[in-house]
Amino acid sequence: MRHRVVAGLLVGAVIFAACGDDSPTEPDAVVTAAPEMSARSAKKATPFEMDVAVQADIEARLTDMAYEKAAEYSAKRAEAGAELPEGISVAPAGFSWVGNVEGHAVGNSVFFLDRGNKQIPVQWVPGDARRNGRDDIGYAFVEFLPAIYETPLVTSAETFAAIDGAMGTWASMNCSSGLEIPKGTFGDWLNFDSDVLHDGFQNLGPGVLGATFPFIFVDGGVPTDIDNDGNFDYAFAIIAYSSEFPWGIDTNTFPFIDVETVALHEMGHGLGQAHFGKAFLTLSNGKVHFAPRSVMNAGYSGLQQSPTGTDNAGHCSMFGSWPNN
Repeated sequence: MRHRVVAGLLVGAVIFAACGDDSPTEPDAVVTAAPEMSARSAKKATPFEMDVAVQADIEARLTDMAYEKAAEYSAKRAEAGAELPEGISVAPAGFSWVGNVEGHAVGNSVFFLDRGNKQIPVQWVPGDARRNGRDDIGYAFVEFLPAIYETPLVTSAETFAAIDGAMGTWASMNCSSGLEIPKGTFGDWLNFDSDVLHDGFQNLGPGVLGATFPFIFVDGGVPTDIDNDGNFDYAFAIIAYSSEFPWGIDTNTFPFIDVETVALHEMGHGLGQAHFGKAFLTLSNGKVHFAPRSVMNAGYSGLQQSPTGTDNAGHCSMFGSWPNN
Protein backbone atom coordinates (compact mmCIF):
# COMPACT_ATOMS: atom_id res chain seq x y z
CA MET A 1 0.00 0.00 0.00
CA ARG A 2 1.28 3.48 -0.89
CA HIS A 3 1.24 5.89 2.04
CA ARG A 4 0.84 9.61 1.45
CA VAL A 5 1.20 12.45 3.89
CA VAL A 6 -0.28 15.82 3.06
CA ALA A 7 1.73 18.21 5.16
CA GLY A 8 -0.24 21.30 4.27
CA LEU A 9 -3.16 22.73 2.34
CA LEU A 10 -2.83 26.05 0.56
CA VAL A 11 -6.12 27.57 -0.49
CA GLY A 12 -6.39 30.40 -2.99
CA ALA A 13 -10.09 30.87 -3.53
CA VAL A 14 -11.12 33.51 -6.02
CA ILE A 15 -12.68 33.49 -9.46
CA PHE A 16 -11.61 34.97 -12.79
CA ALA A 17 -14.12 37.72 -13.49
CA ALA A 18 -14.44 39.69 -16.67
CA CYS A 19 -15.70 43.25 -16.82
CA GLY A 20 -16.62 45.94 -19.33
CA ASP A 21 -17.32 44.89 -22.91
CA ASP A 22 -15.55 41.58 -22.35
CA SER A 23 -17.95 40.39 -19.65
CA PRO A 24 -19.55 37.02 -20.28
CA THR A 25 -23.33 36.98 -20.46
CA GLU A 26 -23.31 34.30 -17.75
CA PRO A 27 -22.47 33.94 -14.93
CA ASP A 28 -23.34 37.48 -13.82
CA ALA A 29 -20.07 38.16 -11.97
CA VAL A 30 -19.35 41.27 -9.93
CA VAL A 31 -15.75 42.40 -9.45
CA THR A 32 -14.63 44.24 -6.34
CA ALA A 33 -11.79 46.71 -6.68
CA ALA A 34 -10.03 45.74 -3.46
CA PRO A 35 -10.10 43.00 -0.82
CA GLU A 36 -12.17 45.17 1.51
CA MET A 37 -15.92 45.11 0.89
CA SER A 38 -18.48 47.69 1.94
CA ALA A 39 -20.48 47.03 5.10
CA ARG A 40 -23.64 46.74 3.01
CA SER A 41 -22.08 44.18 0.65
CA ALA A 42 -20.54 42.25 3.49
CA LYS A 43 -23.96 41.73 5.06
CA LYS A 44 -25.06 39.88 1.96
CA ALA A 45 -21.81 38.10 1.16
CA THR A 46 -20.05 35.08 2.58
CA PRO A 47 -16.67 33.58 1.68
CA PHE A 48 -17.06 31.39 -1.37
CA GLU A 49 -16.85 27.71 -0.40
CA MET A 50 -17.52 24.58 -2.40
CA ASP A 51 -19.00 21.38 -1.07
CA VAL A 52 -16.47 19.71 1.23
CA ALA A 53 -17.20 16.22 -0.11
CA VAL A 54 -16.77 17.37 -3.72
CA GLN A 55 -13.49 19.07 -2.87
CA ALA A 56 -12.22 15.96 -1.10
CA ASP A 57 -13.14 13.86 -4.14
CA ILE A 58 -11.32 16.24 -6.49
CA GLU A 59 -8.20 16.29 -4.35
CA ALA A 60 -8.15 12.50 -3.97
CA ARG A 61 -8.48 12.14 -7.74
CA LEU A 62 -5.68 14.63 -8.46
CA THR A 63 -3.45 13.03 -5.84
CA ASP A 64 -3.87 9.70 -7.63
CA MET A 65 -3.14 11.40 -10.96
CA ALA A 66 0.09 12.90 -9.60
CA TYR A 67 1.40 9.48 -8.67
CA GLU A 68 0.12 7.90 -11.88
CA LYS A 69 1.90 10.55 -13.96
CA ALA A 70 5.06 10.00 -11.91
CA ALA A 71 5.01 6.31 -12.77
CA GLU A 72 4.03 6.82 -16.42
CA TYR A 73 6.70 9.36 -17.22
CA SER A 74 9.37 7.65 -15.15
CA ALA A 75 8.89 4.66 -17.43
CA LYS A 76 9.05 6.83 -20.55
CA ARG A 77 12.26 8.51 -19.35
CA ALA A 78 13.78 5.10 -18.72
CA GLU A 79 12.82 4.02 -22.25
CA ALA A 80 14.43 7.18 -23.62
CA GLY A 81 17.62 6.56 -21.63
CA ALA A 82 17.29 9.87 -19.77
CA GLU A 83 19.61 9.75 -16.77
CA LEU A 84 20.03 11.83 -13.64
CA PRO A 85 23.13 11.94 -11.42
CA GLU A 86 23.50 8.91 -9.16
CA GLY A 87 21.19 9.09 -6.14
CA ILE A 88 19.02 11.84 -7.69
CA SER A 89 15.40 11.13 -8.60
CA VAL A 90 12.15 13.07 -9.00
CA ALA A 91 8.94 12.93 -6.97
CA PRO A 92 5.46 14.51 -7.21
CA ALA A 93 5.05 17.44 -4.83
CA GLY A 94 1.29 17.99 -5.15
CA PHE A 95 -0.95 19.91 -7.54
CA SER A 96 -2.77 23.19 -8.15
CA TRP A 97 -6.12 23.31 -9.91
CA VAL A 98 -8.41 26.01 -11.25
CA GLY A 99 -12.18 25.68 -10.92
CA ASN A 100 -15.27 26.60 -12.89
CA VAL A 101 -17.39 29.20 -11.08
CA GLU A 102 -20.61 28.09 -12.79
CA GLY A 103 -20.31 24.81 -10.93
CA HIS A 104 -19.41 26.63 -7.70
CA ALA A 105 -15.91 25.21 -7.81
CA VAL A 106 -12.85 27.27 -6.97
CA GLY A 107 -9.40 25.79 -7.10
CA ASN A 108 -6.95 24.83 -4.43
CA SER A 109 -3.26 24.09 -4.16
CA VAL A 110 -2.33 20.96 -2.26
CA PHE A 111 1.30 20.15 -1.56
CA PHE A 112 2.54 16.94 -0.03
CA LEU A 113 5.53 18.97 1.22
CA ASP A 114 4.49 22.50 2.13
CA ARG A 115 6.46 25.52 3.29
CA GLY A 116 3.50 27.88 3.20
CA ASN A 117 4.48 31.18 1.50
CA LYS A 118 2.67 33.06 -1.25
CA GLN A 119 4.63 31.25 -3.92
CA ILE A 120 4.19 27.55 -4.37
CA PRO A 121 6.87 25.83 -2.24
CA VAL A 122 8.60 24.58 -5.40
CA GLN A 123 10.85 26.95 -7.37
CA TRP A 124 13.22 26.78 -10.31
CA VAL A 125 16.99 26.97 -9.84
CA PRO A 126 18.89 28.86 -12.57
CA GLY A 127 21.77 26.91 -14.06
CA ASP A 128 20.66 23.70 -12.32
CA ALA A 129 23.00 20.94 -13.53
CA ARG A 130 20.18 18.42 -13.17
CA ARG A 131 18.35 20.38 -15.87
CA ASN A 132 21.52 20.34 -17.98
CA GLY A 133 22.69 23.72 -16.65
CA ARG A 134 19.96 25.76 -18.31
CA ASP A 135 18.63 29.17 -17.25
CA ASP A 136 15.57 28.97 -19.49
CA ILE A 137 12.26 27.36 -18.49
CA GLY A 138 10.95 25.72 -21.64
CA TYR A 139 7.72 23.95 -22.52
CA ALA A 140 6.60 21.15 -24.79
CA PHE A 141 3.51 19.23 -25.87
CA VAL A 142 2.99 15.50 -25.41
CA GLU A 143 3.52 13.92 -28.82
CA PHE A 144 2.52 10.28 -28.55
CA LEU A 145 -1.19 11.07 -29.00
CA PRO A 146 -1.74 14.39 -30.84
CA ALA A 147 -5.52 13.82 -30.86
CA ILE A 148 -5.46 14.37 -27.10
CA TYR A 149 -5.55 18.09 -27.96
CA GLU A 150 -8.70 17.79 -30.09
CA THR A 151 -12.22 18.50 -28.82
CA PRO A 152 -15.45 18.66 -30.83
CA LEU A 153 -15.06 22.44 -31.03
CA VAL A 154 -11.28 23.04 -30.98
CA THR A 155 -8.62 21.51 -33.20
CA SER A 156 -5.16 20.51 -32.03
CA ALA A 157 -3.62 23.29 -34.14
CA GLU A 158 -5.86 25.88 -32.46
CA THR A 159 -5.03 24.47 -29.03
CA PHE A 160 -1.29 24.55 -29.69
CA ALA A 161 -1.52 28.15 -30.91
CA ALA A 162 -3.51 29.26 -27.85
CA ILE A 163 -1.04 27.64 -25.45
CA ASP A 164 1.88 29.14 -27.39
CA GLY A 165 0.21 32.52 -26.92
CA ALA A 166 -0.02 32.04 -23.15
CA MET A 167 3.64 30.99 -22.94
CA GLY A 168 4.61 34.04 -24.98
CA THR A 169 2.70 36.33 -22.63
CA TRP A 170 4.74 35.23 -19.60
CA ALA A 171 7.96 35.44 -21.63
CA SER A 172 7.18 39.04 -22.68
CA MET A 173 6.56 40.40 -19.16
CA ASN A 174 8.68 43.47 -18.34
CA CYS A 175 10.67 41.60 -15.71
CA SER A 176 11.22 38.54 -17.93
CA SER A 177 14.24 40.09 -19.67
CA GLY A 178 16.55 37.46 -18.18
CA LEU A 179 14.09 34.59 -18.67
CA GLU A 180 13.50 32.66 -21.86
CA ILE A 181 10.54 30.28 -22.27
CA PRO A 182 11.45 28.36 -25.42
CA LYS A 183 9.25 25.79 -27.13
CA GLY A 184 10.79 22.34 -27.20
CA THR A 185 9.80 18.81 -28.12
CA PHE A 186 8.50 15.92 -26.07
CA GLY A 187 11.93 14.31 -26.45
CA ASP A 188 13.55 17.47 -25.03
CA TRP A 189 11.24 17.24 -22.04
CA LEU A 190 12.07 13.59 -21.42
CA ASN A 191 15.78 14.47 -21.40
CA PHE A 192 15.44 17.50 -19.06
CA ASP A 193 16.06 19.93 -21.92
CA SER A 194 12.54 21.33 -21.47
CA ASP A 195 10.54 21.80 -18.30
CA VAL A 196 6.75 22.16 -18.55
CA LEU A 197 4.77 19.49 -20.39
CA HIS A 198 1.27 20.25 -21.65
CA ASP A 199 -0.39 16.85 -21.31
CA GLY A 200 -3.66 17.36 -23.20
CA PHE A 201 -7.34 17.04 -22.25
CA GLN A 202 -8.16 14.57 -19.47
CA ASN A 203 -10.93 13.87 -16.95
CA LEU A 204 -9.76 15.90 -13.94
CA GLY A 205 -12.90 15.70 -11.83
CA PRO A 206 -16.07 17.78 -11.33
CA GLY A 207 -15.58 21.50 -11.86
CA VAL A 208 -11.82 21.28 -12.55
CA LEU A 209 -10.75 23.14 -15.70
CA GLY A 210 -7.01 22.61 -15.47
CA ALA A 211 -4.36 21.27 -13.12
CA THR A 212 -0.61 21.68 -12.74
CA PHE A 213 1.49 18.92 -11.19
CA PRO A 214 4.93 20.07 -9.94
CA PHE A 215 7.70 17.50 -9.54
CA ILE A 216 10.80 18.04 -7.40
CA PHE A 217 14.33 16.66 -7.28
CA VAL A 218 15.05 14.18 -4.50
CA ASP A 219 18.49 13.10 -3.30
CA GLY A 220 18.57 9.86 -1.33
CA GLY A 221 14.86 10.20 -0.66
CA VAL A 222 15.20 13.77 0.66
CA PRO A 223 13.81 16.79 -1.28
CA THR A 224 16.60 19.13 -2.32
CA ASP A 225 17.06 22.90 -1.94
CA ILE A 226 20.47 23.44 -3.51
CA ASP A 227 20.19 27.24 -3.66
CA ASN A 228 18.96 27.53 -0.05
CA ASP A 229 15.99 29.70 -0.96
CA GLY A 230 13.64 27.86 1.39
CA ASN A 231 11.84 26.08 -1.46
CA PHE A 232 12.13 22.64 -3.00
CA ASP A 233 13.85 22.50 -6.37
CA TYR A 234 11.56 22.26 -9.41
CA ALA A 235 12.44 19.31 -11.65
CA PHE A 236 9.57 19.64 -14.14
CA ALA A 237 5.84 20.34 -14.33
CA ILE A 238 2.93 18.62 -16.07
CA ILE A 239 -0.19 20.59 -17.03
CA ALA A 240 -3.48 18.87 -17.89
CA TYR A 241 -6.73 20.35 -19.19
CA SER A 242 -10.25 19.06 -18.59
CA SER A 243 -11.95 16.93 -21.23
CA GLU A 244 -15.35 17.56 -19.61
CA PHE A 245 -15.96 21.18 -20.71
CA PRO A 246 -16.72 22.92 -24.03
CA TRP A 247 -13.52 24.75 -25.02
CA GLY A 248 -13.14 27.70 -27.36
CA ILE A 249 -10.54 30.05 -28.80
CA ASP A 250 -10.50 33.73 -27.77
CA THR A 251 -14.03 33.29 -26.49
CA ASN A 252 -15.97 35.06 -23.80
CA THR A 253 -19.28 33.41 -24.59
CA PHE A 254 -20.83 31.26 -21.87
CA PRO A 255 -20.48 28.27 -21.45
CA PHE A 256 -17.29 27.99 -23.52
CA ILE A 257 -13.93 28.00 -21.73
CA ASP A 258 -11.08 29.93 -23.34
CA VAL A 259 -8.01 27.72 -23.81
CA GLU A 260 -5.45 30.54 -23.60
CA THR A 261 -6.94 31.93 -20.37
CA VAL A 262 -6.61 28.60 -18.57
CA ALA A 263 -3.16 27.93 -20.09
CA LEU A 264 -1.96 31.33 -18.85
CA HIS A 265 -3.13 30.51 -15.32
CA GLU A 266 -1.62 27.02 -15.30
CA MET A 267 1.72 28.22 -16.66
CA GLY A 268 1.76 30.71 -13.78
CA HIS A 269 1.90 27.66 -11.52
CA GLY A 270 4.44 26.11 -13.87
CA LEU A 271 6.66 29.12 -13.28
CA GLY A 272 6.15 28.97 -9.51
CA GLN A 273 3.24 31.32 -8.73
CA ALA A 274 0.53 30.40 -6.24
CA HIS A 275 -3.17 31.30 -6.26
CA PHE A 276 -4.06 34.84 -5.22
CA GLY A 277 -7.10 36.63 -3.82
CA LYS A 278 -10.45 36.00 -2.14
CA ALA A 279 -13.97 35.20 -3.31
CA PHE A 280 -17.32 36.17 -1.85
CA LEU A 281 -20.77 34.84 -2.69
CA THR A 282 -23.80 37.16 -2.41
CA LEU A 283 -26.52 34.98 -0.99
CA SER A 284 -29.44 37.07 -2.23
CA ASN A 285 -28.62 36.72 -5.93
CA GLY A 286 -25.93 34.03 -6.14
CA LYS A 287 -23.32 36.41 -7.60
CA VAL A 288 -19.64 35.92 -6.89
CA HIS A 289 -17.43 38.86 -5.95
CA PHE A 290 -13.66 38.79 -6.47
CA ALA A 291 -11.01 40.73 -4.60
CA PRO A 292 -8.94 41.44 -6.59
CA ARG A 293 -9.29 39.93 -10.04
CA SER A 294 -6.09 38.37 -11.40
CA VAL A 295 -4.87 35.64 -13.72
CA MET A 296 -3.78 33.67 -10.65
CA ASN A 297 -7.25 33.64 -9.06
CA ALA A 298 -8.35 30.08 -8.38
CA GLY A 299 -11.41 30.11 -10.61
CA TYR A 300 -12.72 31.10 -14.03
CA SER A 301 -15.49 33.45 -15.17
CA GLY A 302 -14.39 34.68 -18.56
CA LEU A 303 -11.69 35.65 -21.01
CA GLN A 304 -8.47 36.90 -19.39
CA GLN A 305 -5.32 36.73 -21.48
CA SER A 306 -3.32 39.55 -19.85
CA PRO A 307 -1.70 39.44 -16.39
CA THR A 308 -2.78 42.07 -13.87
CA GLY A 309 -0.65 44.08 -11.47
CA THR A 310 -0.74 41.36 -8.81
CA ASP A 311 0.27 38.73 -11.37
CA ASN A 312 3.12 40.94 -12.51
CA ALA A 313 4.28 41.47 -8.93
CA GLY A 314 4.29 37.74 -8.24
CA HIS A 315 6.17 37.00 -11.45
CA CYS A 316 8.73 39.76 -10.86
CA SER A 317 9.41 38.59 -7.31
CA MET A 318 10.72 35.35 -8.82
CA PHE A 319 12.22 36.48 -12.13
CA GLY A 320 13.07 40.17 -11.74
CA SER A 321 16.77 39.37 -11.22
CA TRP A 322 16.80 36.00 -12.97
CA PRO A 323 19.22 34.26 -13.49
CA ASN A 324 21.20 36.12 -10.84
CA ASN A 325 18.86 35.12 -8.01
